[in-house]
Amino acid sequence: MTAKTRWTAAVLVVTIMGAYGCFGGASTIGARLPRTSRFSDDLQQYARLQPNKAIAVAGDFDTIYVSGYAFGYADEAAAVEAAMAACEARRIDRRVTAPCRTYAVGDLRVADAGGGPTSRR
Repeated sequence: MTAKTRWTAAVLVVTIMGAYGCFGGASTIGARLPRTSRFSDDLQQYARLQPNKAIAVAGDFDTIYVSGYAFGYADEAAAVEAAMAACEARRIDRRVTAPCRTYAVGDLRVADAGGGPTSRR
């Protein structure tokens, strides 16, 4: 093996190791990441929305569900109406048989919303 070939091979190895995060321990490869449900992710996004917001859901939080949310409305009642309409459109489109229900208004979960993680922060 010539010096040029060894140098090219070394550069290739360093490049590959760097691409996979082998230097500095910054990679998540092989590390266990916290498991979150898709609904938990949706709630985190919802929590960052503007006031006068609502989220409605239909289905089972752990398997098949749809949601609809609305934010930035003049009042929470208008946000609930828009969230229910968005949920209903997705429910029909995805053929979810469970009815839509309001899950949270503002930052508070509705008492009869069922299971799933709470949006209260």
